[in-house]
Amino acid sequence: MKCLKCAVLFFNLICFLCALILILLGSWIQINFVQYGKELQTVWQAATIFMITLGAFMLLLSLVGCFGALVGSVGVLWVYGALVVILLIVESAAAIVTILWRDKLDPQVYGILKDAVYNYTQSDVIQPIDMIQKAFECCGADNADDYKHSSVPDSCGHFKVGCAPIFSEFLKSRLFVIACALFGVCFVQLLSIIIAFCLCKRLRGYGSV
Repeated sequence: MKCLKCAVLFFNLICFLCALILILLGSWIQINFVQYGKELQTVWQAATIFMITLGAFMLLLSLVGCFGALVGSVGVLWVYGALVVILLIVESAAAIVTILWRDKLDPQVYGILKDAVYNYTQSDVIQPIDMIQKAFECCGADNADDYKHSSVPDSCGHFKVGCAPIFSEFLKSRLFVIACALFGVCFVQLLSIIIAFCLCKRLRGYGSV
């Protein structure tokens, strides 16, 4: 029984750390993408809010699991297990949606960048577009010809490649990492559920003796 308790504590510690990483990563993305303008920030708004909320819920569940294992409470462990099962379903669905969303990202990013380049003379667009063009060494959404309604900015430099495909691939790679992280967390939580239910069974058997 002691080994099962230690195993529950160990896996919940891993989930606790994963929850902290999710919260920090979600917060970092939210803050970091502010510099790319409101239009591009909206692409990540729902994802980052979900990550932070999910991380906070995982954090709470990890503490519940550790408490249930430490005090040897069958009731707490059953509640913990049931809530983690629900969380697993949500996380799996989120990971699948994230992967599917990657395929729909290209036209969304292209449309946002095309509009931003068209309205480049507006003060709230200049800085984020300049940052993207310098960071990814690109120019316009397709190329420098996008700047028909204004002069080609210095941030374009001698870059010939458009920013839309490069920036879209950058975002898709980050989404893939997020999806893999969610599947990894699901695997750890699945193990923690199995061990928690085994501990419940052992505690019930121990109490009936």
